[in-house]
Amino acid sequence: MESKEKVIIYPFDLEIVPVLKNTEFLSRYEIIGLVSPKGWGLTNKDGGVVNGEKLGIEVTDDFSGLLEKCDTVIFNHPQIRVSFDKLMKSKLEETIGKEKNIISLTPIDEELLLSLTQQCKARNLYIKPYGNIQNNINYHFEEGIEYIHAINSPVIFVMGMGERTGKFEIQLSLREQLIMKGYKLSQVGTRSYCEMFGFHSMPAFMYDDYLSADKKILLFNHFVKSIETKENPDLIVIGVPGGLYPLSNDFTNKFGAAAYQISQALKPDAVILSTYYDDYTPAFFEEILTGVKYRFGSHIDCYNLAHFKLDWESSRQDRRLTYITIDSQMVEQKKKEFSTLDRPVYNCSSPNDIKELAEYLIEKLSDYSNVTLM
Repeated sequence: MESKEKVIIYPFDLEIVPVLKNTEFLSRYEIIGLVSPKGWGLTNKDGGVVNGEKLGIEVTDDFSGLLEKCDTVIFNHPQIRVSFDKLMKSKLEETIGKEKNIISLTPIDEELLLSLTQQCKARNLYIKPYGNIQNNINYHFEEGIEYIHAINSPVIFVMGMGERTGKFEIQLSLREQLIMKGYKLSQVGTRSYCEMFGFHSMPAFMYDDYLSADKKILLFNHFVKSIETKENPDLIVIGVPGGLYPLSNDFTNKFGAAAYQISQALKPDAVILSTYYDDYTPAFFEEILTGVKYRFGSHIDCYNLAHFKLDWESSRQDRRLTYITIDSQMVEQKKKEFSTLDRPVYNCSSPNDIKELAEYLIEKLSDYSNVTLM
């Protein structure tokens, strides 16, 4: 049996947790340490403190000490926006100096990346710059073209009310389940390093402020069609970036622009919507159903309840969205309160729930589609 690479994660925060829970990832790598910078409030705590689930790995701030014990460093792209030069650059150089491999999920300046690549090559090391792949996804747009292609494979959308609703964890877990059941899957994800898991990152043109909305719609449709033509999948899963619409006048969710454009580029056959944890009433879900139907032309099939609750008071004071982490048991208890709804509510951090979700979606798609699913 091939031995696993020993890896450490730096800088550790919530963003990397879905990766650490992924079965495919764990089959290749042994996580021997999580490193968080001083001042982030995570040192000497279990890594699960960031999302309410125990990971069983204690966070440290001793990068150099753990570096001696590992084969490879995975450089995370943290949610906290930090100075790359201050936080990352010296650690990348130290990693190469200690003759360790690099997997980077964070974008690296092209000139620095070239230098790091040359240094790694000279030492017989590897560097995998997954964080740069998204920027290299170019798609030629022919002026004057106004048509969109029909997508023949069943399409699943993973949508969320906003950031920190667990969409990427759902995408990874759902992928595992569907592949395990024998489906050939094509997938476009919400992170810039999805290629690490064998599927496509959301192309950079979707975030290009200088590209008009109509061109993004056309480009994304053609992009997905090219994937369908090349891969001939049984199912296509699309992770939809951002939220659906403004949370308030102060927090606009970028007006749900990406979700709208993607919903115009292709129509889903099934939709899972991930919501924040809160004391919702049945009327809330009805309102969301109606809103999604008329804004996006889609029907929600089921919900996920995330491990995060919006802290409105702190958000208004800090003028940025602040979240409260909710314990997994509390999410399970809250989920039970929604058991009478006409659409199921899942806790996709639960292995049992993600299995049920996959089976539920397959059943729905079998009902909707003329394509016979296995």
